[in-house]
Amino acid sequence: QFLASLRVCGACDDLRRLGELRDGGYMTCMDALKLGSVKAAFSVGVAGYDKWSKDMSALLGSGASGTTVHQFDCTVPRGQPCPGCQFFKVCMASASGAEKPDHWNLSKVLRHTRLAQAPERSIIMKMD
Repeated sequence: QFLASLRVCGACDDLRRLGELRDGGYMTCMDALKLGSVKAAFSVGVAGYDKWSKDMSALLGSGASGTTVHQFDCTVPRGQPCPGCQFFKVCMASASGAEKPDHWNLSKVLRHTRLAQAPERSIIMKMD
C-alpha cells in the first residue's frame, strides 16, 4: 500500500544510474545537465566512498569550469577525493534542527557553499 502511494512528481527524459554498480548507485535525471544550467552538485551522505560524486564531477567538468561537487557527511573524516569536489564534515538537518555545530540546515549549506543566490533548478542533489 505504501509503495503504491509513491509517485513521480516531475518528468525526466534522460534518467541514468550514477555511482557504484550495486548499493551506492543512484538514478539521476540528466535533463538539466544537457541544458548546461547546473552550477553545483550536492552529495549528502558519502560514507567514505562516493562514486556518484566522481561521476557527477566528470559529467560537469568540475574544477576547470568552476562547477563544484559538494560532499557532506558528519560520520566520516573525509570524502571521496575527486576533481572539483569539496568535502564538509557536516550532516544535513531540518530547518529547525541545526542546533549542533556539525549539522547544517539547507540555508546554512547554501551560505557556506556560496550558492545562496543560485538560480532556480541549478543545483543537483543526491541524498543518502
